[in-house]
Amino acid sequence: GSNNAALTDDNIAIGNDALLGASLSSTNALKGNIAIGSQALDATLSNAHTGTIAIGHEALTACTTGLKNTAIGYQSGQALTDDTGNTLTGYQSGQALTDSYNTAMGSEVLYTASGAGNNTAMGYQAMYYLTTGDYNVSYGSNTLLFNQTGANNTCLGYAAGFGASNNSHSNNTLIGHEAGKVITTGGNNTIIGSNAADALTSGAS
Repeated sequence: GSNNAALTDDNIAIGNDALLGASLSSTNALKGNIAIGSQALDATLSNAHTGTIAIGHEALTACTTGLKNTAIGYQSGQALTDDTGNTLTGYQSGQALTDSYNTAMGSEVLYTASGAGNNTAMGYQAMYYLTTGDYNVSYGSNTLLFNQTGANNTCLGYAAGFGASNNSHSNNTLIGHEAGKVITTGGNNTIIGSNAADALTSGAS
């Protein structure tokens, strides 16, 4: 890239345009960053970055001023610009994400999330269709898959809180294999057990 060597320390950049950057001022520097993969972390321009990690083709490719982000995987965190404190691991994890303090682990986790913040998701396509919901926790493949704008849910187990297309639900605790799987708009429920409440769609307990 075009960065002044005097303002860059302990960085690793491997790949076409990785950590491309631009001219740096005396108060802005690149320190301790890792960018591996074509166009990984290539939009920092003249902004300071310390400890940002982008590994994978187009990982954090749009990141300008966002700090304390880690993205590992093909196109992970691809849309992040000025957002902070995200940890994204997996193929296209958090690809559309434009908010802060999310943790995503797994392929296509938080895939369509845009204005969603403070979410934790682990498992293949967990919270796949989430857009703006906050403070959700899901562990397991396909957990909270269709929930779009719901908040404050905790789901544990394969397809727990799976939901239905174009629906959202909030304030639910769903624990167990396919617990509350068909829930659509129901809220304030606590459901524990394999296939528990397998017919519940709306309403509260």
